[in-house]
Amino acid sequence: MSSVIIFLTLRVFPGDVAQLIAGTQASPAQVEAIREAMGLNQPLVAQYLGWMGGVLRGDLGSSLITGASVGQELAAKAQVTVPSGSCRS
Repeated sequence: MSSVIIFLTLRVFPGDVAQLIAGTQASPAQVEAIREAMGLNQPLVAQYLGWMGGVLRGDLGSSLITGASVGQELAAKAQVTVPSGSCRS
């Protein structure tokens, strides 16, 4: 249930994600190409199933800012938060 809420929350924010990524100077064709590449032109159910399928496979997608794998970025940050190795007292 929480996955549906998270997914829908990301979709109800105002604005067109493809337009934001493309920038204000992008042509309609460029914006549509981004929509196509990201699957944003598919019905919400298809988008959700694709997103959830990726999550279940451990594929959290790519960062829109850096382009890096979200899973790899989380793993790198987790190493700082939860260092490996034993604690010595």
